[in-house]
Amino acid sequence: FIVVNYGYKQSKVFNINCQSAALMDAMRDKASLDIVHTLKERDEFFNKKVKECEKRENYLNREVDKIDAQIEEEKKKAEEAARLSSAEQSEDPKKKGKKEAPKPAAKGKGKAEDTPEAKLEAQKAETLTKIEENKNDLEIYRQKLVKIQENRELFSNEDTRPKVVDLIDDSGNRKFMKTKMDIYGNEYLAEKGHYQLVTVTKNETDEDVAENFEVDGFCIRSIQEDKEWDEKMANEVKGGKGKGGKPAPKKKQFLIYWI
Repeated sequence: FIVVNYGYKQSKVFNINCQSAALMDAMRDKASLDIVHTLKERDEFFNKKVKECEKRENYLNREVDKIDAQIEEEKKKAEEAARLSSAEQSEDPKKKGKKEAPKPAAKGKGKAEDTPEAKLEAQKAETLTKIEENKNDLEIYRQKLVKIQENRELFSNEDTRPKVVDLIDDSGNRKFMKTKMDIYGNEYLAEKGHYQLVTVTKNETDEDVAENFEVDGFCIRSIQEDKEWDEKMANEVKGGKGKGGKPAPKKKQFLIYWI
């Protein structure tokens, strides 16, 4: 048997004691079905996340409404206190025309941010930030669901899923299985070997182009994993710079691409 990698961090064991034609069909079909199954699971997971975000958005909006009501109440209390203070001074003739010496503020008190209204405004700002973050997460989950649907259709449909497949070993050597259709896999594939499943298409010059039999990782990764992936890619780009921050010399490109 051999271990074949495909999709997004997926793999399966295949028996190589059969003709290459049968092995190619089995790898193509089983890999496609496995990818579709994984996409179905992620579809269910992200739909659940969408509902959680929508529920959270409603809750946070209600919290903002409550805070706004409390702020209005505090404003009314302050206005009423000011009115009573003004009325008290106007009723006491001894206080008319006299200015009271300002009382020294207690240490740590008297700051604008310490007032109930200011604290409520800070709480509202924090809640609005959470609402914005939740909206961003909701949008990403919806984008993932769209991408999942596109990939499910691609791998579910016999007419759109990859037609020709091949294997590449750990050294990057392609096995050209299409030229060995009647030969048994165990005659040229290493027992217990690890291989990457690839799709084979023709370019504009009629040359073979081998690309990994994979699915867009955006469909599978969580939002946190997306952030880690973006950071990893940014570090790789940064690490690819030469001296003085200049881009490193371009390496020779091959017709076989890796994840």
